Amino acid sequence: MNLNQITAFRAVMNSASLSDAARKLGRTQPAISLSIRGLEESLGLKLFERQGRQLIPVPEAHYLLAESEEILDRLASVTLTMKSLAGGSAGVLSVSAMPGPAAYIFPHYVASAIETLDRVTLSITSRSSQQIAELVRSQSIDFGFCDTPPEDCPPPPLRPQHSVNRPRAAPRMPPSGPIIRM
Repeated sequence: MNLNQITAFRAVMNSASLSDAARKLGRTQPAISLSIRGLEESLGLKLFERQGRQLIPVPEAHYLLAESEEILDRLASVTLTMKSLAGGSAGVLSVSAMPGPAAYIFPHYVASAIETLDRVTLSITSRSSQQIAELVRSQSIDFGFCDTPPEDCPPPPLRPQHSVNRPRAAPRMPPSGPIIRM
């Protein structure tokens, strides 16, 4: 039994004729007949009684239809999910931050960044800087915000997938700070 046979079987069960099923699948009627015959051989039972040009489903065919619907619907769901993951429009985003940012900054910022992505689940946790650094090192989270010095927390070998709009806030440093020198 293979997916082509199951797809052909479902089309036949939901159509008025083999020709109609073939048309729905964009295949020829002999190809559909061959798929049904192969399915019956692989299962070792007849799924249809043939009365002239009509196919009458046997009781086992109705059971197989219910199982086939589940298989094909699940396959369609997995295909959609994988395409959404590949396109960045679905998945789980796991963020850890220190207590202040986790409670006041990140929920609003991250939620607004993903608000159009209804298939993205967001998880924000509050952890200490040491815990966040360890989660980043073990790649247990997607994004960590902490005050651990960079040498204590080298970036993991990640391949960038997507970027988010820049934050609306910028760090404030005195003019004599290490970033701005005049």
